[in-house]
Amino acid sequence: MSFQNQYALATARNQINPQQLTNNVFFGPLNTLSQLEFISLHNIRFFISVGISTKRAAQYFRSISVDEFVMVTFDETLDSNVAANSDDILSYEAENSLLLKQLIAKVQAETPEPVTGRCLTPQPDVNQLLYQNVNTYTSNVVSARGVQKYESFNDMLTLFRLSHSGNVLVFSDNGNDEELVTMLISHILKENTSVSLMEAFQYVKSIRPTVSELKQEQIFWCNGLIDYSERVKAREMFWGPGTQAGFAPWVGSLSTKRRNCSSLEDEEEHFRSRSGSPLSMDRAIASPKTRKIAMQHGTR
Repeated sequence: MSFQNQYALATARNQINPQQLTNNVFFGPLNTLSQLEFISLHNIRFFISVGISTKRAAQYFRSISVDEFVMVTFDETLDSNVAANSDDILSYEAENSLLLKQLIAKVQAETPEPVTGRCLTPQPDVNQLLYQNVNTYTSNVVSARGVQKYESFNDMLTLFRLSHSGNVLVFSDNGNDEELVTMLISHILKENTSVSLMEAFQYVKSIRPTVSELKQEQIFWCNGLIDYSERVKAREMFWGPGTQAGFAPWVGSLSTKRRNCSSLEDEEEHFRSRSGSPLSMDRAIASPKTRKIAMQHGTR
């Protein structure tokens, strides 16, 4: 087989195969739903669809051969009138919303109440680990936009992690689109508060090379992503370590320097000039089964 054919075959495989973003979050294309061996091997119990209509998500939901799972859909285009007249959507939302509420109740019940007079640092209340109040999450269909969309996405990931019930698969049509990539970047920013947008984007590309066709301008100026990035850093600055559950706590002078960058060009130059970055961009391994993920979470 020629080098060109080998390269084309490798690219096709990367396009089909899902990748691992962090310890409990995987992502990939729609056809990952049919990879039952992968889903079983990695104990996937939570599915998040991005950039896919709720009507289509409802159809895919019925085709997943997994017991006891929850599917959440991020759909900015959902028409409430269409949803109200679709039995498939109504059934999909009712069933998964109930499961989501049960999961939230489980997480809240397992969070110990602070004990007055104890010297030990109490475990944070669930709401301290979320951007929005936990009681706002009553539906599995999320139509939020801008900053709130990224906050809701990361809140869902936090709740799923706190449930200790399994791992998460985030999927879109082809696994390479702007909507999915920006969601993944937002999660990296939350888990690693000293990482810049440029570094987060480079990390996603190192894991899934097929997203390389996306222009960084498309990503960075995506509605709400820069504002979300600033909110993550402000939250850490004012509330201190621990408010971003599970992030890697290497916040120092580097973060201060990065906040002073005046443009995306400065950010890119700063990234190129760095050595020894906490994120090992060139170490990502293609196989989700064996990859060592650079971002390490806190207690799961």
